[in-house]
Amino acid sequence: TSKNEAPESLRGHRAEITGVQVYDFNSPNRLSKEQLRRIEYLHNSFVKRASMSLAALFRGSVRLSIKSVEEADYSVFVESIPSPGATFTFAAEPLEGFGIIDVDINLAFSLIDRLLGGRGEPMSQPRELTTIEQTVAKTIAKTFAREIEWAWSSLAQLKTSIQAFVVGPETFQVYGSSTSIVAVEMRLATDNAEGTVCIGYPYPMLEPILREISKAPTFQRKREPDEKTMTQLLNVVPMTLSAR
Repeated sequence: TSKNEAPESLRGHRAEITGVQVYDFNSPNRLSKEQLRRIEYLHNSFVKRASMSLAALFRGSVRLSIKSVEEADYSVFVESIPSPGATFTFAAEPLEGFGIIDVDINLAFSLIDRLLGGRGEPMSQPRELTTIEQTVAKTIAKTFAREIEWAWSSLAQLKTSIQAFVVGPETFQVYGSSTSIVAVEMRLATDNAEGTVCIGYPYPMLEPILREISKAPTFQRKREPDEKTMTQLLNVVPMTLSAR
């Protein structure tokens, strides 16, 4: 058609066209906007529970919030992970493949210092984690992995486990360049530091439950706190005790 004439299928519908989006046919999006919205909704509950679990772990204030939930090219996502870093892979049985938990290195040093009895001050010059620091950081990653189980519990019964500390980007090369990944980026802040935490779900990992995501309601049934949750709450509630 000419530049001034719309295709037959679009004639009479000009008012409905509100804009143009860039679309890469070499790397097509595999998740719909609705599926991404539902994944974001699941992680709204995740950040609330994880904040409480981390507050109990560090015996202090922890604020966790979602920054974005996006689908990205897997290779681009891997290249964006800084080095040195505090990055772990995790499994979520019965799903296949491995997800990624990445903690900002400055934030990781602050949290490690807190767990080792310090004030949680970030390091001025980030460096690679030592073997001992990797072990301590794994405790933090396990906390996130445990809450991932709960976040997805309305759709699937998962069993998560931390697999390995990632030394460099080359370790991630387990999927092809055409694979996509859903990246849930969050902001974590304590009294002395703040930074980003990112959870990555490769498409092959999510594929078996995408149909369940599409059917899931936009709300969840309110659950009564269990004994573990109540214990975590009591651990961070300020109170004064006196002997009588």
